[in-house]
Amino acid sequence: MVDRNAKISNRVNIETMAHLGKDSSISRILNTIESVITEVGRENIDGVGICMPGPMDPITSELYDPPNLPGWDGVIIKPIFQVFLKNPSKF
Repeated sequence: MVDRNAKISNRVNIETMAHLGKDSSISRILNTIESVITEVGRENIDGVGICMPGPMDPITSELYDPPNLPGWDGVIIKPIFQVFLKNPSKF
């Protein structure tokens, strides 16, 4: 998490546990985001930044064979976060 001056105030790293499959990894990521939102309060968050490990189409948000995420080739990630965050996502 960063403040409006780009100072990091909170950082969370998790293992995706990619060997358990795409759905399990996505669930772990979303649960982590939700725990941070709960901790600081949704009203205190202006945006969420997410980094994906591997090539991604910046317009469609389609992932192209990310090397550390087997089974994620072709996944379009943007709508997953839009629905979860109840907010339009920009990539």
